[in-house]
Amino acid sequence: FTTALLKAAIPKLQRFSAQEFANMLWAMATLGHLDAVFITRLLDNAKNKLNSFKPQELSNALWALATLGYTDAAFTTVLLQAAKPKLGSFNPQDLANTLWA
Repeated sequence: FTTALLKAAIPKLQRFSAQEFANMLWAMATLGHLDAVFITRLLDNAKNKLNSFKPQELSNALWALATLGYTDAAFTTVLLQAAKPKLGSFNPQDLANTLWA
């Protein structure tokens, strides 16, 4: 069923908000469901929207990717660049999630 849900999400990825990107990654990590093809598509669509992500969305995305064991050095670099100017707005949980990831 999870695979069917992810397949249904693919045509909608371009319309995902920052929160929806983070929520999708969080849900996959919480379930322990690693679908590298889907995550690659998800990250490709998120890449150009990272500056609109709030601190919680940035930290949750990093946490989820680390929890899944999914690595994409280029995406992580861009995500961290988007996070750096917002570090002053990170709450303690955001900081802890980011550090752990």
